[in-house]
Amino acid sequence: MRQGKYSESESLYKRSLAVRQAAFGPEHPEVANSLHNLASLYSVQGRYAEAEPMYLRSLSMTERYLGLDHPDVACGLNNLAQLYFSQKKYAEAEPLLKRALAIREKALGPNSPGVAEILDNLAGVMLLEYKQVSVDLLYLRSLAIRKKVFGPESPQVVTSLSGLAFAYTQEGKLWEAEQTYSEALTLMAKQKKPDAQALARVYVNLADLYSLEGKHKKARKMAEKAKGLRDQAASS
Repeated sequence: MRQGKYSESESLYKRSLAVRQAAFGPEHPEVANSLHNLASLYSVQGRYAEAEPMYLRSLSMTERYLGLDHPDVACGLNNLAQLYFSQKKYAEAEPLLKRALAIREKALGPNSPGVAEILDNLAGVMLLEYKQVSVDLLYLRSLAIRKKVFGPESPQVVTSLSGLAFAYTQEGKLWEAEQTYSEALTLMAKQKKPDAQALARVYVNLADLYSLEGKHKKARKMAEKAKGLRDQAASS
């Protein structure tokens, strides 16, 4: 669903939805899946008002046919929460993520990658709600899971490290934040092709951190690196 392909994707998803509704009726798990796909497309485009009712209808149908504790329900809850997150509706997102976390812990086990994903998302929401009491613990648990499942130098580990470092910054733990960002950068340097956007975000966050510490020369250097990456991505 890259830029410029949205119209084509929307047409295909709508056709799939119509075919499934005709074949199975308006209330069926296959219809719920088509609704979810179309809602995800709208969400990526920022068409939140169109995406939300589709996510809600898809979630309701999935709960009814597969049960309240099915992993597909957790997926629907997580994606709806991310929609609310994009709209800065953090209070609406948090309970959805907590329920999704409970479902995945029960269905997949407490140390599954799916659990780590929800932990990161929940930590991000709580951080922006200024609920900082346990945020770093959520990131630390996610980090431990990803190190065990994917290996200590995986891109997934970098994701958790970046989140943890940002949480430390918000909590005023600046030394811990700097060390954690440094660890993330070290891992990225070992990757054959690190995610440029993720690397740029680390540089931006480090620039903010250095500014807080009064290290303005280092802050400017990080900001310049981030700009260079983003300019390169825009021109490619």
